[in-house]
Amino acid sequence: MTDEFLLSTGDKNSTPPHLSVWVESCTTPAQAYRFLQENSPNSERKLVLRLRVDEIRMLAVMVNNVEYKTLLDVLWVHLFEDSIRNIKDQRPGAEGHAGITGLDEKSAPKGLTNGEAKNLRKSLRSQLAELASKDHHLLSLP
Repeated sequence: MTDEFLLSTGDKNSTPPHLSVWVESCTTPAQAYRFLQENSPNSERKLVLRLRVDEIRMLAVMVNNVEYKTLLDVLWVHLFEDSIRNIKDQRPGAEGHAGITGLDEKSAPKGLTNGEAKNLRKSLRSQLAELASKDHHLLSLP
């Protein structure tokens, strides 16, 4: 399940780089799944997972006896129908789009080797998968 938290090329090139997520109070799981299918039809991402923002922000990783905290954040990221003219996406559920930041290569704390930074990101993805596995449900789609 940790692959669900890998950034795609589009995620990496976003400003800021982020993993797309949706706020459940604004976007239903079925709508979120439709966005995944429409925006990334060839993507391996097919799961709708539930994560809590406060838990994401509290994740920490130990590297060389140093604890790194507050590595991840969640922020609103508007979807655009036309990014050149800044026309916001009006599809149902679009207003719930957000992003988890801190999972890209450039967000690693300074002073880590490439290998340490890679292991840090891997640990964060594993912790996100563990959080998601604690609170899940099956989604019935047509």
